[in-house]
Amino acid sequence: MTLSFLGRIADRYGLTVRSLLSSVTEVAGQQGVVGALRGDSEVFLNAAARDRVAALCRVPQVGLHRALPAWTREEPLGPSKEEGPAARLHSGVETVAAWGPACPGCVATRTGGVAPARVYLAAH
Repeated sequence: MTLSFLGRIADRYGLTVRSLLSSVTEVAGQQGVVGALRGDSEVFLNAAARDRVAALCRVPQVGLHRALPAWTREEPLGPSKEEGPAARLHSGVETVAAWGPACPGCVATRTGGVAPARVYLAAH
């Protein structure tokens, strides 16, 4: 899930997910984050924000799209409705695919540390 992935990136840099999203979407002191951050949220990023996240984590867009089915599902606009990097947070079963906790051992092996992570329950 995109929120879980962004949480691991934020942890690596000693940030909260909200501050990471604010940084990724910031243009001229304005953040392009819309919606409430909850534990069951999904994050949708527009193309400009996806470019920034891919550069930050040094993972090609194609790899992120394969790992995160919601990666290109939506092209949100920021709060000012202008172009630029933007993120929209959604919650609820209508917008977030069924998910569950990831295996802690698998997460530790892949990330080199202990961190909570979520996975999609069904193939998408």
